[in-house]
Amino acid sequence: MATKPPTLRTIINELVDRTNTNTQRIRVLEQREESLSSRSDSLEQEALNINKAIQALTNNLGSELKKRDKSISEAQSIIKEMIKQLKRFASAGKVRELEAMLDLYSPLKSSFITREEAEQLISKKLSSAPKNNK
Repeated sequence: MATKPPTLRTIINELVDRTNTNTQRIRVLEQREESLSSRSDSLEQEALNINKAIQALTNNLGSELKKRDKSISEAQSIIKEMIKQLKRFASAGKVRELEAMLDLYSPLKSSFITREEAEQLISKKLSSAPKNNK
Protein backbone atom coordinates (compact mmCIF):
# COMPACT_ATOMS: atom_id res chain seq x y z
CA MET A 1 0.00 0.00 0.00
CA ALA A 2 1.11 3.30 -0.81
CA THR A 3 1.01 5.98 1.80
CA LYS A 4 -0.21 9.37 0.94
CA PRO A 5 2.19 12.19 1.39
CA PRO A 6 1.12 14.34 4.31
CA THR A 7 -0.75 17.40 3.40
CA LEU A 8 -0.11 20.79 4.85
CA ARG A 9 -3.32 20.54 6.83
CA THR A 10 -2.27 17.23 8.35
CA ILE A 11 1.12 18.62 9.27
CA ILE A 12 -0.45 21.70 10.88
CA ASN A 13 -2.94 19.53 12.81
CA GLU A 14 -0.09 17.28 13.99
CA LEU A 15 1.93 20.33 15.09
CA VAL A 16 -1.09 21.79 16.90
CA ASP A 17 -1.71 18.46 18.68
CA ARG A 18 1.96 18.23 19.73
CA THR A 19 1.92 21.85 20.88
CA ASN A 20 -1.25 21.23 22.90
CA THR A 21 0.28 18.10 24.44
CA ASN A 22 3.50 19.93 25.25
CA THR A 23 1.53 22.88 26.71
CA GLN A 24 -0.43 20.47 28.88
CA ARG A 25 2.80 18.80 30.04
CA ILE A 26 4.29 22.23 30.83
CA ARG A 27 1.19 23.12 32.92
CA VAL A 28 1.48 19.85 34.86
CA LEU A 29 5.19 20.52 35.46
CA GLU A 30 4.44 24.11 36.55
CA GLN A 31 1.79 22.84 38.98
CA ARG A 32 4.24 20.31 40.40
CA GLU A 33 6.90 23.00 40.72
CA GLU A 34 4.40 25.30 42.46
CA SER A 35 3.38 22.49 44.82
CA LEU A 36 7.00 21.68 45.62
CA SER A 37 7.77 25.35 46.14
CA SER A 38 4.80 25.67 48.50
CA ARG A 39 5.94 22.60 50.45
CA SER A 40 9.46 23.95 50.57
CA ASP A 41 8.20 27.30 51.90
CA SER A 42 6.06 25.51 54.45
CA LEU A 43 9.00 23.39 55.61
CA GLU A 44 11.21 26.46 55.78
CA GLN A 45 8.63 28.31 57.88
CA GLU A 46 8.26 25.30 60.17
CA ALA A 47 12.04 25.11 60.57
CA LEU A 48 12.11 28.81 61.48
CA ASN A 49 9.31 28.29 64.03
CA ILE A 50 11.15 25.34 65.56
CA ASN A 51 14.35 27.38 65.68
CA LYS A 52 12.52 30.23 67.46
CA ALA A 53 11.00 27.76 69.94
CA ILE A 54 14.41 26.24 70.64
CA GLN A 55 15.90 29.71 71.11
CA ALA A 56 13.11 30.67 73.53
CA LEU A 57 13.54 27.41 75.43
CA THR A 58 17.28 27.97 75.63
CA ASN A 59 16.75 31.48 76.96
CA ASN A 60 14.24 30.23 79.53
CA LEU A 61 16.61 27.49 80.66
CA GLY A 62 19.41 30.03 80.97
CA SER A 63 17.31 32.33 83.14
CA GLU A 64 16.10 29.38 85.23
CA LEU A 65 19.70 28.28 85.77
CA LYS A 66 20.61 31.81 86.87
CA LYS A 67 17.69 31.81 89.32
CA ARG A 68 18.73 28.42 90.72
CA ASP A 69 22.32 29.58 91.02
CA LYS A 70 21.19 32.68 92.89
CA SER A 71 19.00 30.58 95.20
CA ILE A 72 21.87 28.21 95.92
CA SER A 73 24.19 31.14 96.67
CA GLU A 74 21.61 32.65 99.03
CA ALA A 75 21.13 29.28 100.76
CA GLN A 76 24.90 28.93 101.17
CA SER A 77 25.21 32.38 102.72
CA ILE A 78 22.29 31.63 105.08
CA ILE A 79 23.93 28.35 106.11
CA LYS A 80 27.25 30.14 106.74
CA GLU A 81 25.45 32.72 108.90
CA MET A 82 23.68 29.94 110.81
CA ILE A 83 27.03 28.24 111.44
CA LYS A 84 28.46 31.52 112.78
CA GLN A 85 25.46 31.89 115.10
CA LEU A 86 25.70 28.26 116.24
CA LYS A 87 29.33 28.83 117.22
CA ARG A 88 28.15 31.61 119.56
CA PHE A 89 25.76 29.29 121.41
CA ALA A 90 26.78 27.75 124.72
CA SER A 91 28.15 24.24 124.63
CA ALA A 92 26.51 21.38 126.51
CA GLY A 93 29.19 21.56 129.23
CA LYS A 94 28.55 25.26 129.79
CA VAL A 95 24.80 24.63 130.00
CA ARG A 96 25.34 21.92 132.65
CA GLU A 97 27.59 24.27 134.58
CA LEU A 98 24.91 26.96 134.48
CA GLU A 99 22.28 24.44 135.63
CA ALA A 100 24.47 23.52 138.59
CA MET A 101 24.83 27.20 139.53
CA LEU A 102 21.08 27.72 139.30
CA ASP A 103 20.45 24.64 141.43
CA LEU A 104 22.62 26.18 144.16
CA TYR A 105 20.49 29.31 144.26
CA SER A 106 17.12 27.61 143.83
CA PRO A 107 14.73 28.54 146.64
CA LEU A 108 13.10 25.12 146.42
CA LYS A 109 16.35 23.28 147.11
CA SER A 110 18.09 25.76 149.39
CA SER A 111 17.27 26.79 152.95
CA PHE A 112 16.44 30.45 152.71
CA ILE A 113 14.39 32.29 155.33
CA THR A 114 11.73 34.87 154.75
CA ARG A 115 11.93 38.46 155.91
CA GLU A 116 9.45 37.84 158.67
CA GLU A 117 11.46 34.89 159.92
CA ALA A 118 14.60 37.04 159.92
CA GLU A 119 12.84 39.81 161.88
CA GLN A 120 11.54 37.31 164.42
CA LEU A 121 15.01 35.84 164.93
CA ILE A 122 16.49 39.30 165.39
CA SER A 123 13.76 40.28 167.84
CA LYS A 124 14.24 37.09 169.78
CA LYS A 125 18.00 37.58 169.99
CA LEU A 126 17.61 41.19 171.03
CA SER A 127 15.11 40.35 173.72
CA SER A 128 17.17 37.51 175.14
CA ALA A 129 20.40 39.47 175.04
CA PRO A 130 21.41 41.21 178.31
CA LYS A 131 20.61 44.84 178.32
CA ASN A 132 23.49 47.20 178.78
CA ASN A 133 22.80 50.21 180.93
CA LYS A 134 24.63 53.31 180.34
